Amino acid sequence: METNENKPAEPPMVTPPTVVDALPPTASRWPTVIGVIAIIVASLGLAGGCCGMVSPFLMGSFFDWAADSGSIPPEQIAVLRASQPPVVWVLFASLIGLGLSVLLLLGGIAIARRRANGVTLCKVWSWINIPWAAIAFIVSGYFQLIVPQDSQKMGSALQYLGLAFGGCFTLVVGIAFPLFMLFWFAKATIKDEIAAWEAESRAMI
Repeated sequence: METNENKPAEPPMVTPPTVVDALPPTASRWPTVIGVIAIIVASLGLAGGCCGMVSPFLMGSFFDWAADSGSIPPEQIAVLRASQPPVVWVLFASLIGLGLSVLLLLGGIAIARRRANGVTLCKVWSWINIPWAAIAFIVSGYFQLIVPQDSQKMGSALQYLGLAFGGCFTLVVGIAFPLFMLFWFAKATIKDEIAAWEAESRAMI
């Protein structure tokens, strides 16, 4: 007769784990978002700066062509001619704009790649761009508003539309966006994340 001693021992019961291991933290998305926006803004600035460098040499030919073709009334051509800023100012402003756009482009690319030096570049761009955007808009608007009185009476809706568009663009892109970046980079949690980027970069060297 078989006894219980001859029966094979049953394997011990394995209790499934009741605590789930902590999931690895997901990478934040803000560097990609801010980096891409910075690259887009910088690209627009580069395009505008290049157009500004060549516009003084093309506008005269355009006005002559418009006058000869009769496509634009002569009084409107007179308003547009009178409202053109001096060539020296246009070239100077375009050069400053190109330099700032290159600075922002490099900063945006570095931030998208999670490089701490990109934050420094964007901060420098922000501190310079905020006053410069205001100065450039005021000076450009001044040259458009000092049109002779007789020309102003003829009026040009396109001129005032351009001023309104320029004001909105300056407020959103030239002032609001850099202010946002300065406030964002000043947050304690963002500073800690940027410091982690620096530590990771030093560890890879």
